[in-house]
Amino acid sequence: MKKIDNLDVMSFMNGLVFFSPIALLVRTAAGVSVNDFFILQALLSISVFFLEIPTGKLSDKLGHKSTLVLSQIMLLSARILLLVAFVEKSMTFFVIEVFVEGLSVCFSSGTQSAYIYSTETNEIFVSKTAHVANCGTAGFVISTITYVVIYKFYGITGLLLATILANLVAVISSFGLKKEINEYKEDSHVVGSREIIKSICSVKTLWIIVLLACINIVYILINFFYVDKLMEIGISEMYMTPIILGYSVIQLTSEFILNKIQRFKDKIVFGVSFLLSGIMLCSLGLISNKIGIVMIMLLLPLAVDIPTYLLEEIQNRFVDEQGNDSHRAEIISIFNMGVNLVEIIFLFGSAVIAGFGAAMCFCVVGIAMMILGVVSYAKKGNIKENLDEKLQKNSERNVFCQ
Repeated sequence: MKKIDNLDVMSFMNGLVFFSPIALLVRTAAGVSVNDFFILQALLSISVFFLEIPTGKLSDKLGHKSTLVLSQIMLLSARILLLVAFVEKSMTFFVIEVFVEGLSVCFSSGTQSAYIYSTETNEIFVSKTAHVANCGTAGFVISTITYVVIYKFYGITGLLLATILANLVAVISSFGLKKEINEYKEDSHVVGSREIIKSICSVKTLWIIVLLACINIVYILINFFYVDKLMEIGISEMYMTPIILGYSVIQLTSEFILNKIQRFKDKIVFGVSFLLSGIMLCSLGLISNKIGIVMIMLLLPLAVDIPTYLLEEIQNRFVDEQGNDSHRAEIISIFNMGVNLVEIIFLFGSAVIAGFGAAMCFCVVGIAMMILGVVSYAKKGNIKENLDEKLQKNSERNVFCQ
């Protein structure tokens, strides 16, 4: 069992989002329509899109720890603004909250991955990443269980206040993060974002962005369309809470699974996991058996988690291959920027897609996942293998030059 550190505590506290089960209600109860809700989500993606690179550059200059502290402060500010927006029933404050939250997301996007990569050994990076995420999942499970009691006695305001207190503890924990060791060399040939983008432009970069974007869209489907699917097959939306708890607990096994599949993870991330996720998504759209659908809903988030953690390692190794260690957070932010662009398009088109029903949404994305899985399996995970090969050659070349 891994020792609990401040990053784990921070992740756990961030997972305590007590209003999460009724996140839509927080807005609609304050006069925000469902269409406006989707617009707010799109604005969040837009703000993240445009702030990714600037915050990534800032992270590399300030240090990853300092940037994570800023991220927590911004997240706390966003939660406070959400409370004010709800109490005042102000769309203006909801919009401001979205942009502050977007700033928080940008400060942590790429930065946490870069921080873990710079403070842990390569051998345990994936495992540690999953461990930190599991702490957040544990917090989410607890908040989902306890939100009913808080909601009953203190309403939505109580849920928001409890979340703010949890975020305050997260801010305090962030100050206790250990300082990363700055082993980066000064980069004399890559000085600006334009040069960095040009240096990483390749089919490999596009491929990684496509994989990440597809994963993010699956998470969007899980968050927004699971309830519709339940109602479609005659199961009350009230059962969504136990399903969320169920798949969250199952997600906690990700660290154990990643440790077990260490030697096979290349094929799983680029093949088996994508293929299985695609089959599950299509099954959600096509089958009507209640037991089968619930089982898929419980297992799908875990199936998508596995490649998510592995792709974080791929991105960091790609940075090593490029020799841009001093721009690690910025480059990972560029990856995320490409992913956000796909999300923006998807969110603005969500109303049209939803018009065809949840089944169509699941099938379209599921087919895309299966195609990516087959193509990736045919590559036999050569993205990571090529990275390892290039890193080894670079290392040998450096030794020879010395």
